[in-house]
Amino acid sequence: NIQDLQWLIRQFEFQDMSRLPTIDVRSRLALAGAWSRYVPEVNAIYFAEDFVRETPKRELLTTVLQEIINAVRQLER
Repeated sequence: NIQDLQWLIRQFEFQDMSRLPTIDVRSRLALAGAWSRYVPEVNAIYFAEDFVRETPKRELLTTVLQEIINAVRQLER
């Protein structure tokens, strides 16, 4: 969604990177079968290893950006 991307760009323009979540890779088993999961308690996004390995780069980047947007928005609540 272009509005989400514009919102994320504004966050970078203000140089407030402190709220960006960390990103790490875990097994799909650790993520209870999910491709990705945001864990607000530690402000981290986890991606399943096989998802990262098998997903085309463009789709993976889109998913990473969407997860970051969702995570930062949750922190704003």
